[in-house]
Amino acid sequence: MGKLYQNKWAGYETYFTPCFPVRTRKNESDAIGGYEITNVDGKWKCRKGQYYLYTMRDEEHFPVVGEVKINVLGYVMDTMLNALERRTDEPEQKTGKWILKEHLYECDKCGCRISRFPFKGNIWNYYFCPNCGAKMEEGEQDGKDT
Repeated sequence: MGKLYQNKWAGYETYFTPCFPVRTRKNESDAIGGYEITNVDGKWKCRKGQYYLYTMRDEEHFPVVGEVKINVLGYVMDTMLNALERRTDEPEQKTGKWILKEHLYECDKCGCRISRFPFKGNIWNYYFCPNCGAKMEEGEQDGKDT
């Protein structure tokens, strides 16, 4: 479905396959985005990359070394969707309460403490504990349930 280019300008063995157009600034050359693999000290690393189209036309420094037989973006998306479908044990949603202690609200699940001032009275700005992720129900305020 696409070409595999070798980047001979890079300091390490690097290959790139273009996948998607990249928006550039007004006076910049057109570019293409995709994925590149680089061999650093015997270990392959994969990351997103982008190159200007004029550099990819330089066959001396950016030769085509192979053909990519799959749609790379489609493969990535299919892999991620398959992983989502294989999930069988979704974790239960924890619920907790904010307990007012002195000038702080404390999560009854993990003990995370948050200043009471962002709450602005009875308006609760924290619907989830930022530490443990528990969904917060109304809790105690000044020792009384609200």
